[in-house]
Amino acid sequence: KMDEFSAAMALSNLAGFDRLCAHNRAIRDAYRQGLAGLPGIRLCECPAADARSGHYAVVEVDEASPLRRDALCRVLVAERVTPRRYFRPGCHRCPPYAADAPRHPLPVTERLSQTLMQLPTGLQMTPDDAATIAGLIARACDAAPRVEAALGGAPVPGS
Repeated sequence: KMDEFSAAMALSNLAGFDRLCAHNRAIRDAYRQGLAGLPGIRLCECPAADARSGHYAVVEVDEASPLRRDALCRVLVAERVTPRRYFRPGCHRCPPYAADAPRHPLPVTERLSQTLMQLPTGLQMTPDDAATIAGLIARACDAAPRVEAALGGAPVPGS
């Protein structure tokens, strides 16, 4: 349910929805192209048949990547890019659920909360911006030992 103001805003933005979807697709395409071939780094995809705005660009950084997700976040922040650790923490770790131990192990949730990263999107971004960000990730992975040494154990900003 929406109040009248929210409904009016939604209706006024509906006319530009197709343009927004095309813009978001171009951003995701630039990320996909720039990240292609990087070991352990994969842009998460939605099924093509699903009708979505494509607003989020979520990347999984698994154990095959030369740098872990948190190290990549620190690199991007140092380059004035604002990534987000996506799906972190898992809901079972948030109040009020954290007070009780999970009844069953949640290994997939735990893994995803450690490996997913959301990259910037939106109308303020261009495909060239996304390609630049993907290039920063690629260069950081190419220089992984030097990057790890420079980062040390610094926490991820915004934690």
